[in-house]
Amino acid sequence: MAILGTARPPSPGASPAPYIPTWVYARYPGADRRQHVTVSFMVDTGADRTVLSLRKARDLIGADWNAVCQTSVTLEGIGGAQPYWEVPMRIWFRDASVQRFVSVESQVLVPFYSEVQDLAERSSERRGREPISLLGRDVFGHMRLEFDLSQPEQVVLR
Repeated sequence: MAILGTARPPSPGASPAPYIPTWVYARYPGADRRQHVTVSFMVDTGADRTVLSLRKARDLIGADWNAVCQTSVTLEGIGGAQPYWEVPMRIWFRDASVQRFVSVESQVLVPFYSEVQDLAERSSERRGREPISLLGRDVFGHMRLEFDLSQPEQVVLR
């Protein structure tokens, strides 16, 4: 298996970080199974869990937000504690080695709505940047990550 990605700075002046392109589908009763969002997840080796940005989650879930977001958890990190919703999703990756797709089911975390978070993500979008979603060890922890800053165009999950 070879899932290809690239490296790019998450913000101006930052070191390049590995990103993996995916398709994320909501996995809940009543969801339109064809509804998905494309997400370029930043691989975060320090993240226990995968986190979908607030804006991408709202694009995916749409009007069913209250029906889908029922289980909450609070996680602590460098920036302090933050509440999240746990939402069942399927993440699809393109396997370049055999020209097929592979998927992983996960309880993806979605941040609770906050005006500050929403404004920050809107600002990223206005500057032509996708709001940051993090691929955590719960998903990529079963794979090997190959990433070398001297060759940023060659990020590979195996």
